[in-house]
Amino acid sequence: MFPYVHITLPTYAVFIFIGGFAVLLLAYSRIDKFQLAFPDFLKCFLICAIGILIGSRLLFVLITIPRLKNITLLKILTLLCNGGFVFYGGLFGALAGIKICQMRWERDSFNQLYELAAPCFPLFHTFGRIGCFCAGCCYGLPLQNPIILTNGLQMNRVPVQLLEAGFNLVLVICLLFIEWISKRHQKIFPIYLLSYAAFRFIVEFWRGDAVRGIWAGLSTSQWISLVIWGYFLIKMLKTHLHI
Repeated sequence: MFPYVHITLPTYAVFIFIGGFAVLLLAYSRIDKFQLAFPDFLKCFLICAIGILIGSRLLFVLITIPRLKNITLLKILTLLCNGGFVFYGGLFGALAGIKICQMRWERDSFNQLYELAAPCFPLFHTFGRIGCFCAGCCYGLPLQNPIILTNGLQMNRVPVQLLEAGFNLVLVICLLFIEWISKRHQKIFPIYLLSYAAFRFIVEFWRGDAVRGIWAGLSTSQWISLVIWGYFLIKMLKTHLHI
């Protein structure tokens, strides 16, 4: 007889699943505000989920290839199948998914998908970073004075994963609050992108892992953060200067 089933689950995958389910609930609770039919919502959710998976893995491969010796097709395929995930790649993959939805259905309601999804990104990221902390990836720099937790357990590195998880959770609350007080007149998607890009640029200085790409002293994520800020600054200048 087998009265018990012993299952070992990877904590990162567990938190990713919890984060995906939380995002599904949050997004579903908002579809009426944005006049999005449930069938269309499900299609968009699945397309964006696929975009996240593909985008996050592709960016991981791109930043890993320069570190490889004797690059072969087999190594690249191995990375695609068994490599890690990069958040910015997943973010842009999801945005590409939203764009596909807009182009495919051409409905007015889909123009608001970016606003609908804005608080979903940091919510998912919150659970993802907790998963990173549990898995021991995306770790921070060594601490000169380790933090003693309990029963001999200590933290030897800057807990950048938990810092990022906390920031993202606060960002979710702030975005929903701004949307509520402005009654959707204030666009929260640009606020999300600019806020996270600024935070990510700073917190990257405390990262200690090498698998993130370093170019001219800055990580891949820091360069992407600068591009995001540059894009919105140029857009703002064009609007005010009527270029």
